[in-house]
Amino acid sequence: PGPDAPADLADQPAPTDAPAATAVPQPTDAPAPAPTTPADPVEALRAAIDTALGESNRDLGRKLTTFDVRPDERTISVGWAADDNFSTGLIRSGLQLDTVAILKAIDAGNVPYDWVFLGATFALQDQSGNASEADVLTLAYKAATLDGINWDNFNRANVFDIADTFVLHPVLQGD
Repeated sequence: PGPDAPADLADQPAPTDAPAATAVPQPTDAPAPAPTTPADPVEALRAAIDTALGESNRDLGRKLTTFDVRPDERTISVGWAADDNFSTGLIRSGLQLDTVAILKAIDAGNVPYDWVFLGATFALQDQSGNASEADVLTLAYKAATLDGINWDNFNRANVFDIADTFVLHPVLQGD
């Protein structure tokens, strides 16, 4: 502004084409926050099993449906919705994979137990064509049974054979 400029503009800096300096963020020595793991071993086990099972392929959300630990009885019970597949044999293979994933999570967990009870459901159709979720797999394992398993070399096809109790719905017994 020149000497004839209004007083309110005289106090203003002259415009410039140079951009103002930008503050550069300084690095810190603070580590990135660690992923949160539940401090409670039971909740940590539930989270590990839920992660191992993942999402249902039947638009049911997460596959984990029930989880119960009874420290006084030293039992762990897990229920899940089985995935669908192209054939009965592939559904059964999916059940084996899920069972191994659950048992590995339990083995890696910090929850003492004497028994593990597992149960899977699947949509079955009645004679009238109505589908409903039904129990298709029931398993029970003693801790002593699971203690001897080398999970690194375990053949998932044997997971039903080593169970102390094994019940598979007749509709899933064929190929």
